[in-house]
Amino acid sequence: MARQIIESSLEIHLPKYVGKVSKILDNHSIVSIPFNVTPKQLVTITEVSVEENFENVPVDITGKIGTHSFVIYFTHPERAIPLELKEPTNKMCGIVEVSLDKTHTLFNSSNAPGRESYKEILLSFLKNDLSSKKWIFHPRYEISKNAAEQELLKRVKTENEKIARMFVSNKQAVSPNIFEAIQQDDHSESYYAPPQEFSEYEEPERKPAKYECLMCHSQWEGIEPGKNLCPKCKTHLYSKFVAYA
Repeated sequence: MARQIIESSLEIHLPKYVGKVSKILDNHSIVSIPFNVTPKQLVTITEVSVEENFENVPVDITGKIGTHSFVIYFTHPERAIPLELKEPTNKMCGIVEVSLDKTHTLFNSSNAPGRESYKEILLSFLKNDLSSKKWIFHPRYEISKNAAEQELLKRVKTENEKIARMFVSNKQAVSPNIFEAIQQDDHSESYYAPPQEFSEYEEPERKPAKYECLMCHSQWEGIEPGKNLCPKCKTHLYSKFVAYA
């Protein structure tokens, strides 16, 4: 297809390229920062060749944008992007995928065009259709990504500090209520059980029971009586008896 419509130079609209970096915070939420690699723009490709090899794989169009090598690779459901184009050894090139999925619809919507009309449709599609184009590799991607990652680290540090302060504040606010709840709970021996007198051969009766942490609201099964540590807070101080299992 490319050989039929391409001349020595080609003016083409290219889509914007936006990436994103993300990281998980201490409260398990996700913070993300998008970064711009290149804006949507109209460029002129010079030194155009068709059906050449690039990175040892056959591609549809090669050329130059300024001093950088540029590649267009046509895809359809049975022709995917080769790995060599996703990770090229030439880091100063640009590679764009052009999906041909729309072309069938474009031809069917035309009114029985002749050979020249088909050529015009294809050329117009290649030049102007942004939704069918996708950046596979851009020489500024890694630089833009690294800058965004540095900004992300600063934001993650700030957000995690806020989370830590909030946790301490909530812990201080909840603590008095916890001890009040301990005094009101019928099974307060789950926090502190006074020593009991047993004969040499006697053992206290132990039953499976359900507990809840008044701090983090985790629930688990333990043994009553017993300290029954919260699996998340790693302490028994906030354990509350719920029911026997």
